[in-house]
This record gives sequence, C-alpha cells and structure tokens, in this order.
Amino acid sequence: MNTDAYLPPTWRIGVDEAFMVGMTNAMRSVERGLHDAGWEGPANTAEELCLKAIFDHASDVVPEIYKVEDENRLRDDLMDLRELGFQDIDHEFLFEPEMDGIDRSDLGAHLGMQSLSRRDAFKRFSNR
Repeated sequence: MNTDAYLPPTWRIGVDEAFMVGMTNAMRSVERGLHDAGWEGPANTAEELCLKAIFDHASDVVPEIYKVEDENRLRDDLMDLRELGFQDIDHEFLFEPEMDGIDRSDLGAHLGMQSLSRRDAFKRFSNR
C-alpha cells in the first residue's frame, strides 16, 4: 500500500508493519462498508483516512477512465458522498500542519474532537 496516498505527512514517519496491517484492515472494513447500504460510515480515524483516499482517488481517475463529460456534476456527487460518509471533518486537520495539536487544544475540546494522534487511529469513535 502506498502510504503517500492516504496518510497525513506526520503519520508517515516511523510507520511499522503492525500499523500498516491495521491500515490494511481499516481499508478492508471501508470497502465492505461501501457495499452495505446500512453502513454507518467510518468507525475510527484510520477508516476515515481510507475513505478519504478512496474519494480523492475517485476524483482523479473517474473522469479519465470513464470519460465523464460533466466533471462539475461528478465533483458535486463526490461532495455529497463525502458529506454522507463522514460524521465530521476532523481528519482533514491532519493534512494542515498549522493545525497540529488542535485536537488537544481548548478549541478542540470545545468542538468535541476525537484524538488525531496516530496511536489512537484505530480507537473506535465514542459515538459508535
């Protein structure tokens, strides 16, 4: 698996086999979920990153492969799927270096943010 495709830059440092096995399992879980109409969405940050990677990849390759004529509609459809697929957008902060530590700040606490630490990537969200 290509970690550059879905891991935030700070998470790529010191990745070990156990972590990658966990990410592979997270991707499989998301894959299964996308085939299940009753899926409630990602259950942890690792699964959020996997779903984000799928959406990002689809945004890039679908227009090329399927010769999509209405790219604006595709973007709108993918935006709708993102809104349905994610409970929140906290994971997006992982890709903004200036937001490092927001989950541990007063603002993060006020917003009810989950931990964005790599060590907590597989910890289930409290509301799931």
